[in-house]
Amino acid sequence: GFLVLDTLVALEDGPQTIGEWAPELSGMQTFPFRGESYRGRLYREYEAGADAVERAFSTTASHANDLSVWLTEDALVSLLARVGFEQLEKQVFPRSADNWWSDPSEGRVLYVARRRRRFASSIFRD
Repeated sequence: GFLVLDTLVALEDGPQTIGEWAPELSGMQTFPFRGESYRGRLYREYEAGADAVERAFSTTASHANDLSVWLTEDALVSLLARVGFEQLEKQVFPRSADNWWSDPSEGRVLYVARRRRRFASSIFRD
């Protein structure tokens, strides 16, 4: 199987802005998961007291979480590999394209990750 992941990652050296938008991010933290640690920042999805209607009409935010985790790019790649996506390809675009997704200094990444069965061969063995 495969996964197409278009997401935002935490930059190690904040502050982080995307165009005019300055997301509400915590300081860098460590998040444990299945015996490993991953670095990132907490991101506030909604203002305190956001109602169900506001959540339902949001096109980009989580509908259930008040806070989400933005991992660093290194942590994201490590986590994907750890859960079985051995082949990761980062999609890149020239900065001259002037697209909102083409500037790595803003923290947006696009990956195609493949999960494949281990290669089995009677000739080549581990």
